[in-house]
Amino acid sequence: MGWAILGFVGNGLAQFFQKYLHASGLGSYQATALIVMYLAGVVFAAGLVVAFHGKFTRKELAYGALVGIASYAGNFAVLHALGYLPSHTVFPLIVGGPILVVAVWARLFEGERLTLSKKCGIACGLLSVVLLTVG
Repeated sequence: MGWAILGFVGNGLAQFFQKYLHASGLGSYQATALIVMYLAGVVFAAGLVVAFHGKFTRKELAYGALVGIASYAGNFAVLHALGYLPSHTVFPLIVGGPILVVAVWARLFEGERLTLSKKCGIACGLLSVVLLTVG
């Protein structure tokens, strides 16, 4: 349970860091800040591997590197978007967008039926993004 909480906090810190960079006007330091943030993540992950005596296969390392690169590209895109759009537009898109993408993907490509409870769940998720953005 403690590791899950740590994961949620770490994920939230990345978005907080993005907002801080944007608000403080450090746009020219975005690339450097992202590299420092991801290097800190690598050091933390390496510490966990050592602490738990973990071993990786080449395939696992390649998958981890691919996910890390995709994550870096996504964070870079968010910071770049914050340079052109207001934060009250960017953050709802990156929070609410995946809700819609997953729902549409599940319906169109996986053949999943959207029951009333699923539709209500999607609506609640999107409504929460709107309420957090407005309030």
